[in-house]
Amino acid sequence: MPNQMLMDLSIAQLPHKLFHPYRILIMMALADDKQRFHTLKRALGISDGNLASHLRALEQEGYVRADSYKEGRQLKTFYSSTDEGITAFAEFRKQMLFTLGRKRIISPKP
Repeated sequence: MPNQMLMDLSIAQLPHKLFHPYRILIMMALADDKQRFHTLKRALGISDGNLASHLRALEQEGYVRADSYKEGRQLKTFYSSTDEGITAFAEFRKQMLFTLGRKRIISPKP
């Protein structure tokens, strides 16, 4: 029998800040290690402004942290998942997989 707590959790209760393809990809990219802004930008193939907007939303939610330091004259910024972000993303994935597992996908007849 499925976990009752998981059964009671609806998609509407999940963190709405994660319901965006780029935010999901950002959280996946940060799951293993911290990343620089330009590394994320190249991996996702999005503009500076778009990435900055998504990172800001995740930071405001407490899911992502930015750490900056100066190396010579250059400011280096690394982004990483917070403990709260790791937990929220794990729950998000678990619920999405559970929900998708319950749904039967019916392909249209030709």
